[in-house]
Amino acid sequence: MNRAIVIVKNFHKAPEKFSVIRIHHNYGQPLEDWLRTEYGTWYKAYDLICQGHRSTIETPHREPGNLPEHECFTRLRDAKSWCEYLSLAYHDGKKWKFEHREV
Repeated sequence: MNRAIVIVKNFHKAPEKFSVIRIHHNYGQPLEDWLRTEYGTWYKAYDLICQGHRSTIETPHREPGNLPEHECFTRLRDAKSWCEYLSLAYHDGKKWKFEHREV
């Protein structure tokens, strides 16, 4: 199971409106603090998505020679249900919103 997924509303592409990455090891309050501090604006949040899936908040998950990858969805509901998670972070273009599930 991934510990967190990060969703950013995508204003660049239509119809794929929601871009998603997963973070395997970090979740909860440390994830919230990190996103609010380091990726508070929409531009920074979208840049995080473009870096691709992450092993931890510090480490992008990239195989050598492969480009960063992320998933795109047309509906927020589909993005949320894409994989299991403990924490969900969603940037709607103005601010971060968070959901947490019990461990």
